[in-house]
Amino acid sequence: MSTEVSYLSGVFEITNTSVIVFIVVSSCFLVWLYKKMSYVFIEVLVVLFAIGGGEVCTHSHKKKSYFL
Repeated sequence: MSTEVSYLSGVFEITNTSVIVFIVVSSCFLVWLYKKMSYVFIEVLVVLFAIGGGEVCTHSHKKKSYFL
């Protein structure tokens, strides 16, 4: 038995092909999701994103921000 410990480096290697496939698949999923949602759910989702964006902006001035 080996007593050697394997550590992960935290780096994930991706190729250009996998990036393009991810963008195409995720875009198709988002379009499909948009077509399936009702108008009320879209309005609620927009409001929640606006609240979340406002929270990020207000909290970034109070403490160290990792976004700016």
